[in-house]
Amino acid sequence: MRGEVTTKSSLPKAGAGSSGSPPVHQADRAWSIVAARASCHTRAMVQTDMTDVGAPDPRNDESVNGLLALAVASLIGSAVVAAWGVCMVTWSLPETDGAYGQIPFTNPVIYPVYGTLVLFAWIATFVVTIFTLRHAPLVASFLCTMGVALVTITVATPFFGFRGALAAFPVTLAGLVYLRLKYRGPAKG
Repeated sequence: MRGEVTTKSSLPKAGAGSSGSPPVHQADRAWSIVAARASCHTRAMVQTDMTDVGAPDPRNDESVNGLLALAVASLIGSAVVAAWGVCMVTWSLPETDGAYGQIPFTNPVIYPVYGTLVLFAWIATFVVTIFTLRHAPLVASFLCTMGVALVTITVATPFFGFRGALAAFPVTLAGLVYLRLKYRGPAKG
């Protein structure tokens, strides 16, 4: 029987040998050890993957923007957009206006108007950003929203005057809602 391959018909019956098990070649024994190790490794990988599914994603914890970051971003954005709105309104005045050709912010009357505009814009955008940009990448969202607002003011103000500058509010709100839909928070359930 040396060197021969054992077939089912040539295997001894159970209990025929001293141990009661059929003879096994060395190659079969080595193959079963390799298969057992691979099976254990696969089970460990599957178990690790299964436990990771239920665990909280650390990226979601890091991507939650704090209230202070949202407040600062909305304040800076409101100030820049309002300043650009004042510049565009000043530059697009008709020749019949007394302030035509003046440099923006040279008239001291503009400062209380500008301050009030920034305050109301900041409050409005801060409240909306709390609900829309909580889980969004803050820098990219900030730049995107400001870019859309500045382009809106640049395009609309020469045609509609001060009302064109105010058109930045609904456009900015629409952009924030879009970013909310794009960057939803962690799935619940």
